[in-house]
Amino acid sequence: MSHYHLLPLIVGAYLLFFEHGKRARRIYVGACVAIFAVVELGLVNLPPLGLPYGVEARQSGRWLLFFANFASLLWVARLFVADLAEAEKQLANANARMEALLENMLPPTISRRLRVEGRTFADAFGECSVLFADIVGYTSLAESVPNVVNLLDAIFTRFDDLTEQSGLEKIKTIGDAYMVAAGIPEARPDHAAAAAELALRMQTAIKDFPGLEIRIGINSGAVVAGVIGKKRFIYDLWGDTVNIAARMESQGISGEIQVSEATRALLPADFVCEDRGEIAVKGKGRMRVFLLKERTTSAQAAVP
Repeated sequence: MSHYHLLPLIVGAYLLFFEHGKRARRIYVGACVAIFAVVELGLVNLPPLGLPYGVEARQSGRWLLFFANFASLLWVARLFVADLAEAEKQLANANARMEALLENMLPPTISRRLRVEGRTFADAFGECSVLFADIVGYTSLAESVPNVVNLLDAIFTRFDDLTEQSGLEKIKTIGDAYMVAAGIPEARPDHAAAAAELALRMQTAIKDFPGLEIRIGINSGAVVAGVIGKKRFIYDLWGDTVNIAARMESQGISGEIQVSEATRALLPADFVCEDRGEIAVKGKGRMRVFLLKERTTSAQAAVP
């Protein structure tokens, strides 16, 4: 039984070189196993480890080796449990990072719903306002791709802050265009006023970038909003209201905020609008539009 002390050594070698990679563990554990096999098969005779040959001594040795092996197994179990706890902790951290990323991409209520339902969805909203903003003149100021990216990043970061302060929902950016919705996914009765106020703040913010102007279009009405597809989730909007809002921007005037008649009808009296008359809107015929000029009262600060 003199070679049975190699059993705890096998376990000990595994633990000792646990952090040294699989190759080191295999080498040392394999060496212990090979020595144990050689002695077990009688290929080499080893003297006792300083123990007398008496029956009592051998019995004591057996108990000693039993407890040593048992202790080694307990240590392995403890290590396994510790590794399992660490793996669970890392999984929880990964889930937290994923949820944070998801909530950065989607509205909080939408990301929670997506996690619970585990599938894509779309909802109808009877009343909301959609804003499109397009940067005019930035290409002439940026001579290289990195400069264009840095410039747009600075502008859109400012717009992100304004949108968040207004309590509205940024939907997406498309090239140099910026899309915002008011009244979704959480309904609010002042969606048109909130979108108009944000447009005025954007118009003021763009003045910090000399040589640039912004063209903004707003429309109000019903939309369908939701998350569709399997990859690259995005909360998006569909419907005529969205299309007309895009036309309000693309067929607007540089430096101006163009709103549809539907939006104008929802704005409080302190929003000053100039009647532009009727314009030809692609796919919709002629529509009456207005240019939003200013807000005359201190109510600007009242929009959350």
